[in-house]
Amino acid sequence: MIELHQIGINVPEDTEKWYIVRKLGDNLISQDFKHVPELSPSPGLFERYRQLVKNGQWNKETFQHIYVPVFLKETKTEPAVSLLKLLVRKSNRKNISLFCFCEDETICHRSIVGGILKGMNAEILCPDDYLQYYEMYKNSPSEC
Repeated sequence: MIELHQIGINVPEDTEKWYIVRKLGDNLISQDFKHVPELSPSPGLFERYRQLVKNGQWNKETFQHIYVPVFLKETKTEPAVSLLKLLVRKSNRKNISLFCFCEDETICHRSIVGGILKGMNAEILCPDDYLQYYEMYKNSPSEC
């Protein structure tokens, strides 16, 4: 079973922890986890997000219309596709938590990753409305 969490949430010790972030702070380096920047936004998309936040323009609308299409395109690249397939295979035999820094999951890339995984038939605990991202993923241009 896969779950989505904000960094800092405690999970059982037998849970495999995947940090789907571009960079980790020094305080996280020594923890037991897999750092998986391939399932995080590219540096360019992350910078765009930071600029939108700085300008007070980060909201559900900019997330849907600006961020989501670019991130979906990025998840069509290797090794992101391989990692998504690996997560689907592991989801029925291991407990896995996907972590990032964002407080509001609904406007965070982990909701997109969760929806893609759910659409790929992963055993994942996430809202059904995240499935919209899988439908968009299937129809987005491929970089591969």
